Amino acid sequence: MALTTFTPTRTPSENSIRDTTPKLLIAEFGDGYTQITADGTNHIRETLRLTWQFLDVTEADYIEDFFRAQGGHTPFYYTAPDDSTAKKWTCRKWNRTFQENNRRTITAEFTQDFSNAQ
Repeated sequence: MALTTFTPTRTPSENSIRDTTPKLLIAEFGDGYTQITADGTNHIRETLRLTWQFLDVTEADYIEDFFRAQGGHTPFYYTAPDDSTAKKWTCRKWNRTFQENNRRTITAEFTQDFSNAQ
């Protein structure tokens, strides 16, 4: 089954965050010497914390329905801000905030996916 592409109706807000965390194996020795090596082929994984603000109910429903359809485990393609190509991501956590004037905010956390799913 082909992966879907997440195409929200708006770009995320400027207060969105990209975290990069290398997964490392670290051995510390008694004399202060430390040896560090990459843990695996894809040891540098990105996390995006994205926020979409001032959405109407239809826009918020579209985003939240997409995340629910993926179920937190199915990867999808998404082109993050400042990226020129799409990467694979999963979204295991999101929330919806209700604002005045019938507006909504959606905040989601994407984790880069290195699975074989295509």
